[in-house]
Amino acid sequence: MDPDNGDVTSERCDVRGFFPLIGVLVPLALVQFGTDLSEQSVNTVISRGSTDASPAVLSAFTSSFFIAKFAAGGMLFMRPLALVPVETREDVKLATTIFIVLAAFFTCLMVFIALSPVGVLVSGVPDSGAVCRAFLASSLIPATDGCYRFLQGLLLRRRLVSWCTFGALVDVSCMAITTILVIKFGKVSPSYVQFLAVVPLYVGRAAHLSVLSLGLIRHPNYLTRGRDESELMAINAARDAEGVVVETNNGLTLSFAVKFAYPLMLADLAQRLSRPVVNGFVAHTQGP
Repeated sequence: MDPDNGDVTSERCDVRGFFPLIGVLVPLALVQFGTDLSEQSVNTVISRGSTDASPAVLSAFTSSFFIAKFAAGGMLFMRPLALVPVETREDVKLATTIFIVLAAFFTCLMVFIALSPVGVLVSGVPDSGAVCRAFLASSLIPATDGCYRFLQGLLLRRRLVSWCTFGALVDVSCMAITTILVIKFGKVSPSYVQFLAVVPLYVGRAAHLSVLSLGLIRHPNYLTRGRDESELMAINAARDAEGVVVETNNGLTLSFAVKFAYPLMLADLAQRLSRPVVNGFVAHTQGP
């Protein structure tokens, strides 16, 4: 409606404005597809390669894989952390430190569960050897998930969408090819089938991380030419002199990272707990 003469005017939507949004959503969709495919590839290898494995081995691996993916939810915020509040070199250093600390913590936690009686307690499997091997096989899942999310955030921050898309495609392709090769040629002892099951997942993650790392190496300006605090303060001062209201950037702090992270972690916690809660409810309420 034209406010001057009351005529109705037709406005044509410019679809070109959606292209940048689509460019961001495509790699995220591919990553989610790769995450779902990783679980299916693990299930496929386990079902095809564990015909002689004992129920204790399968139960231990099921528990360890669930706990590993559950722990990986603690690294979920690394992508938005790198994408939104990281603006300076100092922010990148702090975010990298947070990632390294969390990755080491979750990896050590999985190893501790594997080597201690806690593994038998949380899995409910009395075979301590099967539990140890299962948790060791899954111990790197939280760190690898957090790493590719963090690198993706750094690349998306600089709008290097093509690298993220290519990395996700390489991840899915390598995972699918490795799954086929493992099913056809992979032969291990039934007691060690847990290590065979995670091979496609780790191969895909390694390829994905290689592509993302190459993207950062090819575009080092993110780490070397980022505006530092003094430059940001000068820009804010110039805008303030022109009468533009701006907020002073105090940089990323640990307290801000915690406030930024815990809602995302709680949301992922609720999502991952919903499935076992529903399964447990159905199992306990099912009639004879």
